[in-house]
Amino acid sequence: MKRIKFYLAIVCIFISNLVFASQADVVDICGRNYFPTVHEIFQNAQKSIYVVMYFANFNPNKVDNVNVLVNDLVDAHKRGVKVKVILDRNVEYSKGEEFGVREKNSRAFEYLKSNGVEVYFDNDNTLTHAKSIVVDENIVIVGSTNWSANSMDVNNETAVVIRSDELAKKFINYFNTIAIDKEESNKEAVSYVTLSKNVLTGPLADYVRTDNKGCWNLLMWLVGRYKTGEKIDFDYDVVDLDLDVHEDKDRYRSRLNENLKKLSSRYSLITANVEYGKNAEVVLTTKLNEGKTLFEIPDTFWKYNWQKRLSLPAQFCLFINFMESGANHNKWFRGKELLAKEFKVSHSVISSGMIELKRWNLIDIEWGSIEKGFADRPANRFRLKNLYSMDDFNSELEKLKTKYSAEKVEKARELAKTILGENNLQDIEDIILLTEQYGADRVQMAFEKVSKYKIDNPMRSLRYVVGVVRGVEK
Repeated sequence: MKRIKFYLAIVCIFISNLVFASQADVVDICGRNYFPTVHEIFQNAQKSIYVVMYFANFNPNKVDNVNVLVNDLVDAHKRGVKVKVILDRNVEYSKGEEFGVREKNSRAFEYLKSNGVEVYFDNDNTLTHAKSIVVDENIVIVGSTNWSANSMDVNNETAVVIRSDELAKKFINYFNTIAIDKEESNKEAVSYVTLSKNVLTGPLADYVRTDNKGCWNLLMWLVGRYKTGEKIDFDYDVVDLDLDVHEDKDRYRSRLNENLKKLSSRYSLITANVEYGKNAEVVLTTKLNEGKTLFEIPDTFWKYNWQKRLSLPAQFCLFINFMESGANHNKWFRGKELLAKEFKVSHSVISSGMIELKRWNLIDIEWGSIEKGFADRPANRFRLKNLYSMDDFNSELEKLKTKYSAEKVEKARELAKTILGENNLQDIEDIILLTEQYGADRVQMAFEKVSKYKIDNPMRSLRYVVGVVRGVEK
């Protein structure tokens, strides 16, 4: 209670000093008053809007207050108002395994950038915890309110609107001192394909269960290039080249027609008019994105050729991660049995798919503790990572080889396979450094010990390898 009174006193002194020092007008917009006030101010902005926000939980497919405010910024930009946004991109700390940068603001960033708004990520070495706005170099909005449904509709939050030219100038000057992550901020915006959970648990699950690569690949080819309702002049030669399939032309055309008919007749995912000797006429139906639960596939899935690189179980599990982690790559957890039941596939599909994604460094997995045995272990925790370009990965791998030597890198990658880390650049470098510090024999022994555990045992990890190596030293 004393601490609460102390903080309240500080806030009161702060606002009082602002009023007397700058002759400012101060308006209380605590709680549910925040959204309508900020919305109105954004709509009436004439010259500029500066936003520095710790958390903007934006989902383009969800109509909520956050969506409205983000689109207010887009609308302001389109009518000629200068809009500048800085979003936090901090490291997320946890008691267990370090999960690295949390992509909590990625969708807000991408949406704003794709609409031409000047938007930046801060440097991830520093936490940008501010929730501050300056409009028309006169209106300052400051408080505890993040841009999230909970902050605006549920939580007890405090905020004020302060009209002061002098204070607005000071805030803008402070905003300009925030270190920016130039590499992340310069990235191109990602676009997304929206599919329904019903598609995932229906036809896609069926294709995985029956190993129907033809229908899966064809559907992925279509949804990655065309929108629902768009008339498609289905050129068999183009599809043949794009899927890199080499077989007799007439036979391949016949097989494509068979798959087109399956996509059309069984699940009504497309309509297809097929005539011999002509391009087929194809339209993606609205069944692809109908339903209460939707998930989004980034265009980098196709751009970086993950649809060709991953097995069907791995692609299926990747889509589960897209759905469960949401727009901001939130950590999520669920037991294997529950996942298998919910998404209508076997346990082996879930296990093999998730492990393959871990191997490619597309997800992090925090294996459930086995202190009470495998039968009573808690659910695994997952965190989705960004899809990456193999060209970029290989470029970074070459840098490691230049830094340490090709032999050391390849040896470290081989050891990293034990912990599903052969495509994790950080794991590879950490193993190299561990070897340089403690010697190759000791590190090799530690990996041999770890390799005896099951693949989903929490002790089959780099952290445990380090513990074994250091334990030997003692």
